[in-house]
Amino acid sequence: KAFQREVQHAVHTVLKRLADDNIDAFFACFSNAPSIGRDQLNSQIDEYYDKHDFIRIDPEARNKKHLNINEKDGKLCVQLTLVDPDEFNDWEIEMAVPLEQCDKKNEVVLEFISLNKLT
Repeated sequence: KAFQREVQHAVHTVLKRLADDNIDAFFACFSNAPSIGRDQLNSQIDEYYDKHDFIRIDPEARNKKHLNINEKDGKLCVQLTLVDPDEFNDWEIEMAVPLEQCDKKNEVVLEFISLNKLT
């Protein structure tokens, strides 16, 4: 239960850094060299902002209904829906939490998977 709260906190830190458009701090949240390059990520963020004014970080945006966590193959698979002002909620961040690495470091370890527009 405590670990799950730590994971949620780490995920919401990612959300805040993305909402603040602090890409360096966003990348610093992840243990892996993200599989997506900065240029591609910036392009995706620009695409998001073409349709949405901002990424919400209010209590509704942090509501558990926007966060999906499943365990598979020694990792937690995390999907966080980005809540926008119009509540289209048509983008998500995918991350993984490698449990063995978390045990070794005694902290939450996040790996970036993707930032996607939902269809």
